[in-house]
Amino acid sequence: MGVQSVLHLQTNRRRKKLPVSGFRTKTEAKIAADKMEIKIKSGFDPGNANKTLIEFFDWWFETYKKGAVSHGTKKNIKNDLKRVTKHIDYTKLNELDRSAYQRFINKIAPKFTKSTLQRMNTTIREAFLDAIEEGIITKNPAARIKYPTTSKKS
Repeated sequence: MGVQSVLHLQTNRRRKKLPVSGFRTKTEAKIAADKMEIKIKSGFDPGNANKTLIEFFDWWFETYKKGAVSHGTKKNIKNDLKRVTKHIDYTKLNELDRSAYQRFINKIAPKFTKSTLQRMNTTIREAFLDAIEEGIITKNPAARIKYPTTSKKS
């Protein structure tokens, strides 16, 4: 399960080492380990899930888009990635969920037209689909996003 921390308790001036794992019981730890093992066998890589969005988007662009898209598309993708990382930049991939991403869309909606939001979300959703295929994450936070009616008019 990883490196265990050790707490030192003083009991009658004697030190006692207690393992700290984050689980209340050995059974809970075993269940969590089994779930993680299933994820890993299905391709999930827990090391890459700790990447920040900036790190992931840079890697994704270099791996999948650089040299494969036109100059105009490259510019649009870079702008879309900047918009997201400007607001939720140092968030870890494994910490970003659909509701947090939806709150981000809701927050920026008044500044952009619905079509701009849709194009940006398409780019981000594609990046997250590649992350799922690579085994970095298990769910796509940009899936089934709703676009607020507060979007700027064309």
